[in-house]
Amino acid sequence: DYRAIEAAAVADKPVDQFTFGAMMRFSEQKDPENLVRAFHLFRQTYALPFPVKVVIAGDGPLYSKVQQLVKELNLVGVIELLGWQTETYKIMKSFDALVLPSNYEGFSYMILEAMAAGLPIVSTNISGSSDTVGKVPGNVIVLHSNAAALAEGMYRIIATAQEVGLTKLKEQLAA
Repeated sequence: DYRAIEAAAVADKPVDQFTFGAMMRFSEQKDPENLVRAFHLFRQTYALPFPVKVVIAGDGPLYSKVQQLVKELNLVGVIELLGWQTETYKIMKSFDALVLPSNYEGFSYMILEAMAAGLPIVSTNISGSSDTVGKVPGNVIVLHSNAAALAEGMYRIIATAQEVGLTKLKEQLAA
């Protein structure tokens, strides 16, 4: 209903910055390089009137390769690599949305944690994502190993947050 969306947007503060977050092992399975490339495409494709950044917590064999890619694509400062972290729930609460760029998963605990935190989720089409993430309006599922699809999914989350208001979107997801 258009009037309900309009009322929600008025009741909520406008989006003036946005943080996508991810927590992962830096490995081929989790595909952190795809997330970096997707965010690079996102910044080239979508001009937004507010800052958008990505925060990634984790470590693993691809960490230094991802650090180098962030430098090569001039994303230092807009992609923050936190390294290994233990207080993941506290970090997750600082995110406006979770991005899961995995190539495959048995089932992602990050999805469950993000849903429990009431975060919108952009997930690749991994095992279990259609049955969980895909069933919740406001979440987005995209093809894995596809930076353009991931970038577009990230934009769809922001567009929804702008339309209904970020606080309202998170409240709807937590309900």
